[in-house]
Amino acid sequence: MTAPSPWLEALRSRVRGHDGPAVLEADPRWGVPHLIDALGKLPQPLVWVELSPSDQDDPVAQGNKLAEAVQRALGSPLFGYAMPYRYGLGILRRHLELLSPLTLVISHAEHGPDFAQDLLELNKHGSLVVLHFCALPEDFPLPPEALRLGPDQLRLSQAEALAQSEGRLAHEEVIAQWQAAEGAYEPFMVALHQRLSLPIPLRPGPEGPRLPPGHQAAVEPETLLKHLAQRGRWQQALELAVELLPERAPQLLGSAGPAYRERGMSGRLWQLLTRLPPEVAASEVVLYWQLSAASRLGLDEQMRQPVEAYLKEHEAPELRALYALVLAPPETTLSEAERAFSVAKTPLTLFAYGRQLWATDPDSSVAILQESVALAEQAGRTYEIARNAGALAGSLMALGRYREAAHWAGWALEQFDRAGLADATRRLHIVNNWAYARILLGDTAGLEDLLKEGEAHLSDVNRDLVRVFRSTLGDFYLATGQPEKALNYYLQNWEEARRDMVGLEASNLVRALLEVGQTSQAQKVAERAYTLTKGQTSYNAHRALLAHGMALSLVDPAQALPPLQAAYRAFQNPLDADLLAQAGLYLARAQLLLGSAEEARATLDGASTGLNELGEVGLHLSAGPRDAFASVFSLLSPHHPPLELRFLGGSEAHLQGKPLSLRQSFCELLAMLVLHPEGLSGEQLLLRMYDEEGSVSNLKSTISKLRRKVPIASWPYRLGLAVWADFVELEQHLREGRVRQAVSLYRGPLLPGSDRPGIVEAREMLEEHLRQAVLTSGDAEALLELAERLGEDLQLWEAALGALHRADPRLPLVRARFERIRRAWAMG
Repeated sequence: MTAPSPWLEALRSRVRGHDGPAVLEADPRWGVPHLIDALGKLPQPLVWVELSPSDQDDPVAQGNKLAEAVQRALGSPLFGYAMPYRYGLGILRRHLELLSPLTLVISHAEHGPDFAQDLLELNKHGSLVVLHFCALPEDFPLPPEALRLGPDQLRLSQAEALAQSEGRLAHEEVIAQWQAAEGAYEPFMVALHQRLSLPIPLRPGPEGPRLPPGHQAAVEPETLLKHLAQRGRWQQALELAVELLPERAPQLLGSAGPAYRERGMSGRLWQLLTRLPPEVAASEVVLYWQLSAASRLGLDEQMRQPVEAYLKEHEAPELRALYALVLAPPETTLSEAERAFSVAKTPLTLFAYGRQLWATDPDSSVAILQESVALAEQAGRTYEIARNAGALAGSLMALGRYREAAHWAGWALEQFDRAGLADATRRLHIVNNWAYARILLGDTAGLEDLLKEGEAHLSDVNRDLVRVFRSTLGDFYLATGQPEKALNYYLQNWEEARRDMVGLEASNLVRALLEVGQTSQAQKVAERAYTLTKGQTSYNAHRALLAHGMALSLVDPAQALPPLQAAYRAFQNPLDADLLAQAGLYLARAQLLLGSAEEARATLDGASTGLNELGEVGLHLSAGPRDAFASVFSLLSPHHPPLELRFLGGSEAHLQGKPLSLRQSFCELLAMLVLHPEGLSGEQLLLRMYDEEGSVSNLKSTISKLRRKVPIASWPYRLGLAVWADFVELEQHLREGRVRQAVSLYRGPLLPGSDRPGIVEAREMLEEHLRQAVLTSGDAEALLELAERLGEDLQLWEAALGALHRADPRLPLVRARFERIRRAWAMG
C-alpha cells in the first residue's frame, strides 16, 4: 500500500505548523513511531533517541543514545560516548544555530524525564523538539506553548481509515476493523494488511523498522545470543547471557567488556557482573572486568579480597597489571607490574610496567611504552593503541621531548577518531596532552576552540577533567599574551582545589598574578599553599615550593633562593622537564639579581632538558613578565635582537626586554624599515607612508622623533640595530614549510588600524601568502584556524572540510559552516 496516509499528513502538518514543542502522550500502538518517522521525511535532520527501561536513572546510557542519534542524523559523530546526556546537549546547544534546523525526538521519554525536560531548551532557531511519553509523569512541567497530542487527537477518523484501505475492501469491513482497533493506527493497519494478505507493516524506530509487539517470532536464547554476537551487539549479548545463560558470560566479556568501557557504562557492567553465580564470578576474565568497572566507580576496595586471593594462586598477568594500576598498595605497584610483564608481554602489561617504571627509570619507561604501542598495533587493538600512545606522549613531555610528545599525542587522537572509538573521556585526555605539548612548542593553531569545546560541557561530568582543561586553557592564554583570561581559569581551579592539589593550582595562579602585576596577592596564594603542604615530599608539595619561590623572586630574591633550589632539585629526579625549566628560569633570575651570573648559567644548563625545545610562547609561559626576565632571556639567547616588534593584530614593542611605547606613526615607520632591511630612500619611504599626499618635512619630523627611541641610519633610511618582528618570522615559517607555526603566529592583520599604502600592500600580500600556503598544505589544524580567523572565506572552509577525516567530531560543524557560507555567496 503506497498511497500517502491522510492521517499521517494531517498530523505531520499540525506538528510542523505549530510554533513550539510537541508532546505525544500515547502508547506506540496509536501510531506515534509512524508519526515521528514521517517528521523525518524532510531535509531537516531527525535526531531520534528511543529510551528503554534499562536507561532509567542512567544519564550516561542516555548520553550514548543521544550520541548515536546525532551521528545518524548528521552522517558523522559530533561528540563521543561515555558522557552524560547533558554533555551532548551542551554541544548541541552551543552549535544549534549553525546546525539548525533539526528535529529532536525522544520516544519513551518516561524513562528519562530529566533528559526530556532539558531537551525542551533546544526548541529554537527553527529546530523542533518532540517528546513521546506512554504516560506523562504528573510532575513533568510542560511549557505553555507545547502542542499536546493524546489518543483523542491521534485516533484515526472513519474517513481516514477508509482512505487507508484504498477501496480494496468493502466499507463495512473496513469500519468493523477500525472499530475493533478503537481507531488506533497500528492495530488497524496490521489487521488491514493481514486481511489483504500483505506483509505486516513494520514499526519505525531510530535504528530501523521492526515487527510490532506480538508478531515477532520466538527465538531460543542460544540462537539469539549467537545472532547478537555475529552482529557485534555485545552489550545486548551480555545482558541476555547474564539473565538466561550465565555460563556464557566469561567468553563474551572479551568483546562486551571493551564495549561497556568505551561507552562509559561501568555502572551497568558492575551490576551485571555482580549478578553472576559465584562459580562464574570467580573466573579470571570476570574478575578483570569487575575490577575495571570498580576502578571507574570508586569501588576498588570491594574487589581487593577476591582479586588478591586469585592472584595468590594464579599469575593472571592482565589482571595483575590492572591490579598494579588501580588497586595495589603503593609500595608494591612496581613489583606487581614487573611480575605481570615478566609472565606475558601484552599491550596492557607493558603499559602498566611502563607507567610504574617512570619514577625510577624514565628512559626505560618510554622504551617500554613504545613497545606497548607496537604490540597493540600488532594485535589490532585500537583502543589500546590510543591509550598507550597517549601515555607515551605524557612520558615524553616529562622528559622534555615536546616535539615527539606532540606527534605521538596527535597520532593517538587520529587513531582514536579514525577507528570511531567511543570513550569521550579518554579522547579528551589525549586532546589535552596534545594541546599542552603544542603550547610548549608554540604550535597554537586551533587550540583555543579545541580546548574550549571540551571544557565547556564537562562541569557536570568529571571535575578532574574540567580542572585539567581549565589549566591548559589558562596556559594557552598566558602563553599567547592574554593573562587576564588565563587568570580567570587558574582562579577557578584554585578556589575549588582540594588540599592535595593546592600546590599545583598555586603555581599556575601565582604565574598569572605576577604577569598582571598583582605581586602581593601572588605571595598570599603561595604562602597558603606552602603552609598547607609543608613537610610533605609529594608532587603537590614540590609545586607549592615552586609557587612560593616564584612569588618571592620578584620582591626578595634572597628569600626566594631556598624554595626555588628545593623545587629545582625535586623536578630533576624524577625528571619533570617543563617544571624543571620553570624552576630553573626563576632560580637563574634570583641568582642574577644577587650577582651570581655563573651560578645562573649553571642553573640554566641544568634545566636545559626542559628548555631546549620550548618555543617562544612556551618560554613565555614558563618564565615571568617579559621585562622582568629580559636578563635571563639574554643568557639563554645572547644574540637575540634587542628590538622586538609584535605587529600582527596589534602594535607591541620591546627594547632590551622593556616595553617601548610607540604612537601609530612610529609603528608604521618601523614596519616599513623592517620590511626593507636594505634601506629606503626618502622618496621611497615617503611614497610607502603617504603615497603622493605626504610632505618631506612631516616624514623627517617623524623620523627625528622616532630616533629618540630607536636608532635609525640615513642614506638610505634603515634601522641601526638588530630586530625581531613577528611578521618577518611568519614569512620565515612559510618559506620553511611550517604552516601551522605561521598560523599560530598570525594573531591578526599587520597593524590593523593603519591605512598607509605600504602597510596595506604588505598586509594584503602577507595574508594571501599565508592563505595560499595553508591551502596548499592540506593541514586540517592550520586550515581550520585560518578559516576561523578570516571568517567567510569559502575556499578555506571547503579545504578544511576536505582535510578532516570522516570520523572527526568537528566535521558536522565545518560542513554546516561551509554550507551556510556557500548559500550566502550564492544569494549574494
